[in-house]
Amino acid sequence: AIPQVIEHELAYWKSIALEHNHELGIVQQQNRVQQLLAQRSRADQLPDPTVGVSYAKEVSGSEKVIGVHVSVPISFGLRSATAEGATQQAAIAADQEAFAKRRLEGDIYATHTQAVSNYNTWQQAHEAAQAIRSNAELIAKAYSLGEYSLADSLNARRFALESSLAENLAQLDANEARYRLLLDAHQLWTLNNEQDEHHANHY
Repeated sequence: AIPQVIEHELAYWKSIALEHNHELGIVQQQNRVQQLLAQRSRADQLPDPTVGVSYAKEVSGSEKVIGVHVSVPISFGLRSATAEGATQQAAIAADQEAFAKRRLEGDIYATHTQAVSNYNTWQQAHEAAQAIRSNAELIAKAYSLGEYSLADSLNARRFALESSLAENLAQLDANEARYRLLLDAHQLWTLNNEQDEHHANHY
């Protein structure tokens, strides 16, 4: 396939790559859970008191006793330790999310840069190969008219073949880099589905 120019800027590819990345989604969900657990543990540091009401009546019925009691758990040390542990786990989860995001941003930057660079390299190789092939054709015609030697014609032909090979390799690299970019951005399967629908409509 003829390589296609990389549309959109890096910010676009970074946005959709992060939006659809499953690994980042998992660590983000884990971070949210840990933050909620830490929030709950901090709220539980102050235990809830228990309020009770008691009622008693003597056998003779001449006296009635009503009592109110309040009890507060005294497990402050254990609750504080639990809250501290949950807070540390939440901090670790936040660091893991930040690390995963930075790594993915670095990966998409490298992939996007490679795709743009490979496309530009193919363009240059394509233009050079066209010029060298045209020159080889001119020398071949000149050789047939006796204006160039056989060695000149063969050298021109060899240069044309070498430039065509370089062009083909650059074309493969450009296509591979573009598909890698689409894959990392979770756009490759969308592209394939659109192509399948296009072919199906022609049958």
